[in-house]
Amino acid sequence: MINLSPEWVPVALILCHALGDYYLQSDWMAVNKGRYWSVAFIHAAVYTLPFLLLTLSPLALLVICVTHAVEDHYSLGRFVVFARNFLAPRKEWPRWSETDFTGSSSSRPLAITFWLYVVADHVIHLVINALAYAYL
Repeated sequence: MINLSPEWVPVALILCHALGDYYLQSDWMAVNKGRYWSVAFIHAAVYTLPFLLLTLSPLALLVICVTHAVEDHYSLGRFVVFARNFLAPRKEWPRWSETDFTGSSSSRPLAITFWLYVVADHVIHLVINALAYAYL
């Protein structure tokens, strides 16, 4: 475990997240984690490994692992993206059936909605990881 000064903790959390979600995730994991719980948990377990550099708290590591599996299996970021529409006037609210896998209207450019979804997904992970690290 690395002993970090407080100002480096956010950077380390982001790097552990990036390492786990990008470098340690195979195509097989990425394609199948939404289909099979077993793959979601394999990905989440591998994803959690870099966090051993930051904490040895079993509870923090368990929270990071389990919430990552659940968030990825259900693609919860798309619900966050969809929910942001409720900040508009009611007549502008889309129906869920009008959205694509990103949670945005399928009439919007995929190049924009995909990145909005990715950012929402990663913010969920980063917030959960930071809270687990700080309080568990």
